[in-house]
Amino acid sequence: MICKSSRIALGLISTFSASIAVAQSAAVQSPAAQSALPPKSSDYLYLWTGSKDTTKTDFLAVIDVRQSVGRFGTLVATVPVPGVKNWPHHSEHSMPADGRLFVNGFGSGQTFIFDMTNPAQPKLDGQFGDIAGMMHPHSFLRL
Repeated sequence: MICKSSRIALGLISTFSASIAVAQSAAVQSPAAQSALPPKSSDYLYLWTGSKDTTKTDFLAVIDVRQSVGRFGTLVATVPVPGVKNWPHHSEHSMPADGRLFVNGFGSGQTFIFDMTNPAQPKLDGQFGDIAGMMHPHSFLRL
């Protein structure tokens, strides 16, 4: 269950069965300089995770990791995916240049695609299941 508060406590993160999609720390800059720059993916931590309550949908969580005053650790957005018990598992290991992040739901055999071109507000851009005898993707590598 997502905390209604926009603050994420370190203990709350342990309640997620999260796999980190992208965990790049922001460059060390003054808070004023950071807030003046346009957001980029390295300003956020993306968690591909499921709700502790398995009757709720799985989701991608976006947490602000800029060291700006009042923003570090703030839950910025959640993007739910269809179905429950997808068993969020792997994602691509780095942010793709085209801004489309692939993640898998190992339990459902579904791959979900997130449009990450707006780093603070990603959108679900599509999904697919088994294709031509290939099933349950585990990891992703772009060729």
